[in-house]
Order: sequence, then structure tokens, then C-alpha cells
Amino acid sequence: MDAGEDPPSAARRECREETGLEIQITGLVDVITGREHPVGADIVLVYSGEVSGGILAPGDDAIQADFFDRNELPELAFNSTIKAINKCQVGV
Repeated sequence: MDAGEDPPSAARRECREETGLEIQITGLVDVITGREHPVGADIVLVYSGEVSGGILAPGDDAIQADFFDRNELPELAFNSTIKAINKCQVGV
């Protein structure tokens, strides 16, 4: 989140920057706390949302971007990501 930016705006911006997709936030799923590495976040806000535009493309820190079946995810780097996925339900 940038200085002066509210959390939902930060989530929409990050999604656009990391995936090329525009989203509409539909709700707050969870707040996950804890630091996983020295420069990591202490708080992760997990939102549900719907794609409203854009073209799926990797951001500057990713090699590729794609959609995956929930049961066929690639290896995930962070425990907070795993916790977020476990909290989310299809159709939420």
C-alpha cells in the first residue's frame, strides 16, 4: 500500500500491476498476520473480487500468469497465500 492509499484501492492497483487484470472488489475475506521474511508484510488483507477488464499478463516480478484449478496449483511460496486460498471458496 502506498502512502495515502486506502486498502481496496491498493488491492485493485496491485492486481492490475501483477496480473494485467482490472477487478471489482466484492468483499473482505480475511486479515492474515505474521511476517514470513525480513522484507515481508506483517498484515495481508484478503479480498474477494471479480475480473472486470484487462488482459491476463505477468507483472515485472513474474515469468508467467495463468488461471489454475484449485486442486492443481503450482508450488506456493508463502504460508499467507496458502491460508488465503484455504479461506476462499469458489463463488464467494
